[in-house]
Amino acid sequence: MLEIKNVTKVYKTKGGVDTKALDDVSIAFPETGLVFLLGKSGSGKSTLLNVCGGLDEPTSGEVIVKGKSSKSFSGSDFDSYRNTFVGFIFQEYNVLDEFNVEDNIALALELQGKPKDKEKIHKLLCDVELENFAKRKPNTLSGGQKQRIAIARALVKEPQIIMADEPTGALDSATGKQVFDTLKKLSETRLVIVVSHDREFAEIYGDRIVELKDGKIISDVTKANVPPQTIDENVTVIGGNTLNIKKGSRLNKDNIKAIQDFVLSCDGDVIITKGEKQIDSFKKANRMAADGATETFGDTNAEDIELKQYSKEDSKFIRSRLPAGKAIKIGASGLKLKPVRLIFTIFLSFIAFTMFGLFSTLMVYDGDSVAKNSFMESGYEFINLTKQYATIVSWGDNDTYESSQSVNFTQKEVDEFAKKFGDSTFGYYSLGWSGLDIDNVKANGNKKNEYYKTKISKLAYLSTANTLRNNITAGKYPEKATEICISRYLAEGITSENTELYKVVLDDKDNINYDGTETVTTVESLVGKYLVISLNGRRFAFKITGVFDSGNVSEKYDKLKQETDGMLEYQYEEYLKEGMFQLAFVSENFYSEFEKYGIFSTGESIYIRYFDYCENQLGYKVTEWDGNENNRYLDNNVKAFGSGDNTLKCHFLGGANKTSLAENEVVLSLNYMTEIMRTEILELFTQLNKAGEFDDEIEYPKMLQESDKQYEEGDVNKENGYYDLNGWHIYDYEDYKREYQNRCEQIKAEYPNVKFDNLYRDIEKYLNGRYYNSYEDENGNWQNEEITLSKEERLAALDNIVAVFNKLQPIDFKFTVDELKVIDCKLVGFHERDIESNNNDSDRGMYLSQSFIDKNLNMPDKGMTEKIETNYVKEEGTIYGGIYVEYDKQAASTDNLFAAIGRENKKANDVFYEIENSLYQSIEMANNYAEMLSTIFLWVGVVFAAFAALLMFNFISMSISNKRKEIGILRAVGARGTDVFKIFFAEAGIISGICTILSIIGAVVGCWLINGILKSEIGLEVTLFVFGIASVAMMLGIALLVAFISTFLPVYFAARKKPVDSIRAL
Repeated sequence: MLEIKNVTKVYKTKGGVDTKALDDVSIAFPETGLVFLLGKSGSGKSTLLNVCGGLDEPTSGEVIVKGKSSKSFSGSDFDSYRNTFVGFIFQEYNVLDEFNVEDNIALALELQGKPKDKEKIHKLLCDVELENFAKRKPNTLSGGQKQRIAIARALVKEPQIIMADEPTGALDSATGKQVFDTLKKLSETRLVIVVSHDREFAEIYGDRIVELKDGKIISDVTKANVPPQTIDENVTVIGGNTLNIKKGSRLNKDNIKAIQDFVLSCDGDVIITKGEKQIDSFKKANRMAADGATETFGDTNAEDIELKQYSKEDSKFIRSRLPAGKAIKIGASGLKLKPVRLIFTIFLSFIAFTMFGLFSTLMVYDGDSVAKNSFMESGYEFINLTKQYATIVSWGDNDTYESSQSVNFTQKEVDEFAKKFGDSTFGYYSLGWSGLDIDNVKANGNKKNEYYKTKISKLAYLSTANTLRNNITAGKYPEKATEICISRYLAEGITSENTELYKVVLDDKDNINYDGTETVTTVESLVGKYLVISLNGRRFAFKITGVFDSGNVSEKYDKLKQETDGMLEYQYEEYLKEGMFQLAFVSENFYSEFEKYGIFSTGESIYIRYFDYCENQLGYKVTEWDGNENNRYLDNNVKAFGSGDNTLKCHFLGGANKTSLAENEVVLSLNYMTEIMRTEILELFTQLNKAGEFDDEIEYPKMLQESDKQYEEGDVNKENGYYDLNGWHIYDYEDYKREYQNRCEQIKAEYPNVKFDNLYRDIEKYLNGRYYNSYEDENGNWQNEEITLSKEERLAALDNIVAVFNKLQPIDFKFTVDELKVIDCKLVGFHERDIESNNNDSDRGMYLSQSFIDKNLNMPDKGMTEKIETNYVKEEGTIYGGIYVEYDKQAASTDNLFAAIGRENKKANDVFYEIENSLYQSIEMANNYAEMLSTIFLWVGVVFAAFAALLMFNFISMSISNKRKEIGILRAVGARGTDVFKIFFAEAGIISGICTILSIIGAVVGCWLINGILKSEIGLEVTLFVFGIASVAMMLGIALLVAFISTFLPVYFAARKKPVDSIRAL
């Protein structure tokens, strides 16, 4: 059954000294019987029992159980060995206070994976005389009763070996005797090994006594029955020193002589008694049987111990499996030990888990789902789309990034979207992001709120098939180019108490004049009235033919009717632009009529690099009025004439036609050339004036004649006076007339300067595409309006410029490099600006000869030059600044919509579409926040999870320290480290579960508060922090992970301890 071979056990003391508890001990135990291990304290008897029971491991040697050597045991095999074959009984009983008597006993069965057998447990309780104690708690029992429970627990799994360490040490003698009586009975069918100090009990009950001293066996004796020596039928000698006379015998001479010889052989007194009580006591004390046989101890003969041969099946271990319910119950009991620490741990873990829950929302954030759900839940019936094309910008070999430029839609694209999303889809003409104020709609000084914004930001033509025409609630759809149908929102704003509508009067030349204010109180009363709108600096009067229903403004903005809120007002302005509130419908011929005024931007912003970067500081020398030469700077953008792509058209002085440049010839931008040639240009105009070329163009005398006529007819306002040509205020008309005539004479002499100024205006028109025009408004105030020019008007200005420079010849000038090197060069012409593209450097560079560049300039490596790549090619008919796509808020339409937008869905020509509304901007903002913060939040979440794990680790470590008793008992009964882990994982799980439930509630509330703040403070329309199923799953997962980590490490170290160490800690 059990054999110990050459076992040595060495302990290290705290001082590092080795102490041998067992010294090369070998012993073979029988299959059955009661074996006592005796010896003084420190003799090694308990160590031998612990090694035999697998509670401790030998330093050397081996334990053989049913033929299986401990040398082949894994760490958990010792636990399984105890669980399968050994039942332990301890001096301190070691029952678990968490369970009642029945559950304490059932634990040994359940660790073997067997069901709780109440009938078997009841029988065992009857055997130990505790049949009515099944539901009692251990703390209500006496010491003897607890020990009998421990015996029952050891027996319930029917172990083949029972090991008892001082089982009667804490009991009185009577109870101790009962325990040994029980053990003696059990030894008839199994091996019972008892450690004891009591030699008397050992000799009475033991079948074998092994005595140890200093870790060695000094005595190993086995009990044997010695039969009596028969003298005759009446007299026998028992054990050689006791004479027994048969009751009722008649003694003969031989008997008497034998008795006399026995008495004479004794050295001391001989007592003869006939008292039955004394005789019974003597027999028991001397372990005499009824037949006269006596029990005596003799040296154990190893050969007499039969060692059976066992198969692998006989020595198969049962791995323990602590039921989850038992683990939870034991784990839960630990929560009561340190309530203050528990509350503190739960509170801090709750905060950590709540923060993790908040951060987890961004870890599982699904931008695509958020976007689609947000749109389907929105109130949008139309989605505003814009068009862009993608570019790749590279600077050098490694610095590359993606960018994009805006561009307009074509009619073909509008038709394609209409087929996909509905016939109500339409394109619109954009009037700028901020929209246009209506010139004859003014605040009346009674401004109470910021609710109505009387602007028009978009114009659109609706085809006759477009169902939106049915939304016209007053009047009709426009038919003429100067007619307009406005939104109900705009109409309500115009008719509100805060605004006034000035009456428009058109003269026979359609000049706009105001005549007081109109009386308009209803939306319908606006039909037939005029709105004055400035388009690219030109004022146009549009007649209102109708009002259409633009939808209801969200109640969110009703607050602005009563008070001012900066953030809300900003959101409101964006909201108005994205909807149809500031949209107006125009006639079919509107575009063709107004295109000539250049009011429709193509929307294209094509970046092209025309020149290369020069590392030198370039400039030129000029002679100032005082005769000193100073340096002026040029842009350091240069290119060899005629080389590479993107060469701009050049115009040469004197009308020359050049295909190459001489070494020192230079072509500059128009601005720089005009500045350098200022003297030559003025001299040209002076010569032309002397030749009389400008005489017919002088209009000032004609203006004076007109003023005379007005004066004579009484049309001149004499009270206000006049302004002469220099802007001086003169009240007397005669003085004014005299000053005017004198000024006209001066103008004739200075007319070249006037024409020179006109040349600069033409340059401004050509390069910038706009100029400023002054006019007197209806209140007599002078206003400057910005006039934007069409492409044709800009090219006409260029023709005037070229005509001037064709009359001039190339000039010499001093070209400077880094202000130190002066090179004599010749300015031979200027290059055009690319007016087709709105974003380029075509007006800031110069052309030089390649030889000049090679000799004088430092050009960087080509790898350091900025490069912009795109597949986009300018399209024809790009007229619509954006389109409104019909939207039914269904999943299919939403999927189609999102499949059509975004850079990831760009076309072969790099064109892609984007949604232009506040919701989408909020979604992009949310997505950017989520993308930017997700990694940060992940690590912050990990930190909080680690903090929670640390808190839990500390609590579990303390709990393990407080539960050393339970650990020791369970390990002795046969539980493995994994069973111990279950207990404390259950304990950590309970804490984590409480924290998780509280934290889920906290996270939900936290998300609600944060989302509210984001919406109110920064206008985020999307719910950024969405605490959903995924977040709950993550929190549950992290709670389990935290519970696992916080439990694993302390349990791992606790489980690495030998069971005997835990038991010694009791």
